[in-house]
Amino acid sequence: MRRTRGDAFLAAEREAHRWEPEAMSGLADGRSLRLLWLVLAACMAVLGVCAFVTVVFFAAHA
Repeated sequence: MRRTRGDAFLAAEREAHRWEPEAMSGLADGRSLRLLWLVLAACMAVLGVCAFVTVVFFAAHA
């Protein structure tokens, strides 16, 4: 099968975006993991406030 310029481009793209241990080192340190938990906690807090406001709203208009 004859290789085209597009095949070479796709191969180069795959090579450039290959997963490497060095690329994953950001998750290995505690800072990124702590930030992830902080974002998760913030989202849970927002959902909790929304649920509380919804319950209060429907209780007041029942």
